[in-house]
Amino acid sequence: MASQVVDWDATITVLKSEPSLEQLNDIVSAFIVAEKPPVLAVITTLLNYTVPQTYTSLPQKTQKNISRAFQSLIGLGNLYLKISLLKNQSNNDEKKLLSIYLKLLSSVFNEDLIPSIIRPGTKLIEVKETDKLLFKGKVFATINEIYVKSGVEIENKDFSSSNSYAAFLNLSLLQLHRNGIDLVHINIFLSSILNFNTSGVFQYFDLLFDPDNWTYFLESFYLMKKFQKKEIISRLFTQFINKNVLARESSEEKLLALFHILEFSSDTFDENIVEKVISSLNFKLNTLVSLILTKTPEEKLNSLIIKILEKWSDENIMKTESIVLQEYRTHFAMHLLYQKRNTRFLEDLMGNKIFLDAISNRLQSFSDSVKSLGVILADKVCEFNGKPKIFNLDGIQMFSHLIEDDTYVDIKSSSILLGDAWKTVKQPMVEEPPELASEVMSSYKGKVIDSDDESEDESDGDDPSLPANKNVADPLYIKDLLEYITVDTKKPQAYEMRRKALKIGPTLIRQKFSFGSEVQFYSEDLATNLVGMTNYFDDKDFESSKLNCLISVIVGNPKVTHHMCKLLLTGDYSLQQRMCILSSFSLAARELRGFKDEAVISSYETKSFPSKRLPDNLHLKYLSLEDRASPVSSIERSIQDGLMAEASNEASDKIVGGKVLRISSKFKRNRESVLSLEKPKFGDFYRIIGKQFFFPLINVWYETGEIDIGHYTTVFMGHYIQTLSLLLHCAYPSASNLRDMIKEFYSLVVPLLKRINNDELQIIESAVTGFLLIFDIVDEQYLITTHLNEIQQIQTWLSISWESIIDNRVKSICAGLLLRISTVSEAYERTILDQVNSLY
Repeated sequence: MASQVVDWDATITVLKSEPSLEQLNDIVSAFIVAEKPPVLAVITTLLNYTVPQTYTSLPQKTQKNISRAFQSLIGLGNLYLKISLLKNQSNNDEKKLLSIYLKLLSSVFNEDLIPSIIRPGTKLIEVKETDKLLFKGKVFATINEIYVKSGVEIENKDFSSSNSYAAFLNLSLLQLHRNGIDLVHINIFLSSILNFNTSGVFQYFDLLFDPDNWTYFLESFYLMKKFQKKEIISRLFTQFINKNVLARESSEEKLLALFHILEFSSDTFDENIVEKVISSLNFKLNTLVSLILTKTPEEKLNSLIIKILEKWSDENIMKTESIVLQEYRTHFAMHLLYQKRNTRFLEDLMGNKIFLDAISNRLQSFSDSVKSLGVILADKVCEFNGKPKIFNLDGIQMFSHLIEDDTYVDIKSSSILLGDAWKTVKQPMVEEPPELASEVMSSYKGKVIDSDDESEDESDGDDPSLPANKNVADPLYIKDLLEYITVDTKKPQAYEMRRKALKIGPTLIRQKFSFGSEVQFYSEDLATNLVGMTNYFDDKDFESSKLNCLISVIVGNPKVTHHMCKLLLTGDYSLQQRMCILSSFSLAARELRGFKDEAVISSYETKSFPSKRLPDNLHLKYLSLEDRASPVSSIERSIQDGLMAEASNEASDKIVGGKVLRISSKFKRNRESVLSLEKPKFGDFYRIIGKQFFFPLINVWYETGEIDIGHYTTVFMGHYIQTLSLLLHCAYPSASNLRDMIKEFYSLVVPLLKRINNDELQIIESAVTGFLLIFDIVDEQYLITTHLNEIQQIQTWLSISWESIIDNRVKSICAGLLLRISTVSEAYERTILDQVNSLY
């Protein structure tokens, strides 16, 4: 046998003695014909001698043969160990060695890797180790950690993103199916893939939802435990079928075809999965699942229908759940009851107490929409029983699509061969010419969309030689807006949908929040998805557009700030995303207070205010004091100008060595130039500014313990304090807890002064601006008597630090604050002296 030909001891001796290229070729060629992979000693010899010394200089064929030796669990495990030991090294020699090992790993990672490790008869312990290294992402995580820490990058495209890596895993899993690997082992890998990321789920079903591969999925499915079956069926329907297969208009023929392919899943459905289906807000998915449920045992189906009706009639749900969701819940019940036609159950339902109470509860609601849905379902039950309608609402406008619904599918007379069903499901869509769809999709994938002209629609300014983009309708409801925001970026017209949502969103949300509860219901989902949005299409005004949408959400429902504080505290967001949350707080509070900021006002129009930011990746590198968090910074600067007036320049001239020589008598507060006199939008604004905006941010600060995000900690903390300062500015003059807000501001910011360096200008500018603002909006005698200790600490810090601040503007406002403190302190001292002298 071939394995007996290889003398591993002799091989090790040759490898250690600097073999010639011919000798090395003979050795690595033996790896290919060997029945078993090289032993551990050979692997370690290759890693310690051959790879560091000669790998990068070897011919490509020889490199490829060496990489085959590492396409085993022993080889991959030891190569990974070498790389992980070098990941924290910083000197150049070790970085070069790390680059060599990464090049080898790049060659090892191909379509043959996992099939080479996992073969028929592979032991379970080896399967679990492979699962930990590859399918659970241990190797992937280490490679990304190396790139982040040292900048050393691997060439293999499978490591370019988590989506690419998930695609590699899914393709390998399919190959294991084809190789006849034990299904128990495959299901271990499948469980890891489904939990790797959302894209991995889509890619898995995209590969296996095919007539050639579907048998593999069924084999795995039937071997799963009950809870695993429920989880994978839930994902199959609510994620893949909902967003991919039924993403476009689906005919009755296609629904019947899907029913015949998916009817095996009927026993898996329970109340929880049905709830997820309804929450998917897809009429076609409702119809499909109602067909599949007809295959469940009659007793189980009848029990499920009763549970659905009980939830449909629950008074708390009717009062709190979105009408949109109630609409889809009603639609699902209608299509499920349609399948019960000509049965004793449906006949008895009309006299069933649960059903009668359900209709009665809805008729007692104060909402016309809730009543209408109850009436519609009652009439439909009569219609399905062949009896006259009780209410007969034909011709009314509200929910007319439910009344006139003709999409009911009858499966009793349906008989389709499985092969024909697959042909129906897989037949291409004919909504647009194939060549047009192909060109549009390629343009999205290549990101060739030009958004330089922000005042024009998405199609304006495109190359006239390219086909025009298909127009996307404006979102009419908040649920439509949310759908546009969360659209899969790989979907055709995803760019237009996201662009339309960001463009229309601020206006639509402001139109909706004045009536109904759509904004209140969807505000948390809107905030979460807006904060998490990334600039996938590289739009130049993306950040400003997203910020305006967030502002409109808070203005529509100020209570959402508590949810956004949770995102700020626990969410895995970038610096820019966190700063966007803070900016939305201050700008929304200003709008509620009555300020008219041009940047926000312009978002109501079709033309968004232009962004002056660098692209995200460059902006974070060159983020500076003069260009941070616009337009918030420009507002802060305008407040500074109003507070300082001529005093800052005068203070700079009067201060030498950090000591005040003479106090200017010209320094006067000009509140009218600082504070708007317009009435707040909400009459109780002064009651909510602290409760909904200021104190939640204070709580987040203390719950984090210590903010540390590396190099950009200063930027973030500066913006955080800046936000609190602007909220104080909004709270003047009569916030119910203004003095408590000032106390918390001092408690949070003053201790920071002892820890910051004089080059942390963002924190210094924001803190000093806040202190200046407090002196302007609160009685000075109250401040000096209540917060004397804090003010003295500020004065001491300013006296020491003022001269070493290099930025002229920041230095100027520090001088102004020092002058203000000195003026107030001396006035207070004179008052005390006068009071003492009057006693005698």
